[in-house]
Amino acid sequence: MGDFRGWSIIAGVSLPFAPWTLGKANARVDEATATVSRSSATLNASRNMVLSNVRDFYFRSQSARSQLDSYRTVVLPQAQLSLKASLTAYQNGRTDFLMLIDAYRMLVELSTESLMVRMQFEQAKSELGRQVGVLDIVSNK
Repeated sequence: MGDFRGWSIIAGVSLPFAPWTLGKANARVDEATATVSRSSATLNASRNMVLSNVRDFYFRSQSARSQLDSYRTVVLPQAQLSLKASLTAYQNGRTDFLMLIDAYRMLVELSTESLMVRMQFEQAKSELGRQVGVLDIVSNK
């Protein structure tokens, strides 16, 4: 051992990054920010699309439901009464067979249209349920 010549102090600074890699870190932060922004925009677009689909299918189902109610309460009963009146008139000899057949044809056409409206209602209802995630979204009448 030698002679004691005094105290010496050594200090050091340790950086968790190298100064020449700051550009890379900033680029990664910018990339992560862009990814978050893109994901947020995708989420908002998907949310808006689902909301638009829900509104569209809701209004379609409501429109078809009102048409179906109209067929059930007004159109089909009137067509049935018309057929009965034509049958009575044919039996009494006041009209010909073609008028009776025409009344029957109208009843069949209106019944078919009613079934088509029912199909549209059921399709809109099932699509609405699929968009919302509920099996029975609109009750039947």
